[in-house]
Amino acid sequence: MTDAESQRTARFDELFRACVADIAAYCRWRTRSAADADDALAEVFLVAWRRLDDVPASTREARVWLYATARRVTANQHRAARRQMGLVDRIVQSRNREIPVPAITDGPDVQRVRAALAQLSARDRETLLLTEWEQLTSAQAARVMGCSEGSARGRLHRARKRFRAAFERLHPHAANALHTPSPLARPALAQPADSSGRIDHA
Repeated sequence: MTDAESQRTARFDELFRACVADIAAYCRWRTRSAADADDALAEVFLVAWRRLDDVPASTREARVWLYATARRVTANQHRAARRQMGLVDRIVQSRNREIPVPAITDGPDVQRVRAALAQLSARDRETLLLTEWEQLTSAQAARVMGCSEGSARGRLHRARKRFRAAFERLHPHAANALHTPSPLARPALAQPADSSGRIDHA
């Protein structure tokens, strides 16, 4: 192995160690199963390896680059899944039988959050997950979503209001979960953002 190859491998290993946990969590939120999340994560870092020269040197900026890549990878997965489900639906209809729905195995707090998120548009869900769960600033989230920072802030403001309304409508007796510091109830969506666009969880 040449010195250049050694340096490339070392840089990729450092990138992987620094960012894999965050990107894995993002992929889990954006996909429908653990297997899909694993596939997406592998594809993201395969792209990173192939395009390592395009990955920013700063770990913070590299993380945003990986989020944007993960967004494209999972979007491609969703399109492929929709095509596959369209075929499955036609087969099912022709055989007059149903496809079983997988059981939800998340804890009750995560189920509540997921149920409220499911009431929102795909844009609102993505905005909240990037800023509240993944803890990106508004500027970073804007780069991932391909919009201006001002648009990202506007989306976040509207998405927080819609999430709170959905959560309180679905779970009126669990509304206090929005104010707890528990990682499972991580979207503290009613709290004001600071100037960086992050939420103060203190």
